[in-house]
Amino acid sequence: MKEQTIFQEKSNLVRYKDIIKESDSFGTLSPKAIFAEEKDINITDNLFKDKINNDFEDFIPNYKFSIHKALNSMFNSMKYALEGLKYILKTEINIRIHLLAGFAVILAACYLKVTSIEMIILLFSIISVIVTEIINTALEISLDIVNGTKFNYGVKIAKDIIASAVLLTAINAAIVGIIIFGKYII
Repeated sequence: MKEQTIFQEKSNLVRYKDIIKESDSFGTLSPKAIFAEEKDINITDNLFKDKINNDFEDFIPNYKFSIHKALNSMFNSMKYALEGLKYILKTEINIRIHLLAGFAVILAACYLKVTSIEMIILLFSIISVIVTEIINTALEISLDIVNGTKFNYGVKIAKDIIASAVLLTAINAAIVGIIIFGKYII
């Protein structure tokens, strides 16, 4: 019991630093670091290294990488993203206007045979407007859920600010379009 108490005190002081050392360059914890964290074990303490290595073999099957689980998770994420896109296309007129304008710009760019770099810049501008509009809609819905039906001036200001982000992105896209198409039209 005394050994366990000393270990816990020592472990609490250096545990996170040691677990970070056991992580890869992206900050993903190794299975041994996860095991040590769950068992509240200091992975650099020589007294407990043998215990970790012995117990780790029983622990690792729970954390084995599964292609099936990873693919299932990825497909579920894409399914939810497509559901969100379907919802926003059904409910938001602005996103449909942005998509229509973007499609018209792409057709004009193909007709005028803009360079590859110019097409990439146009596509980036179009996608920026659409993504900003999606974020705007998500934030507005979130604010409505949190605030309910009552009027709140702070919520109004927040909605105005996020709407201004869409406006600025759309203005930027229009300026990009004028610059790129200007030399082909004039």
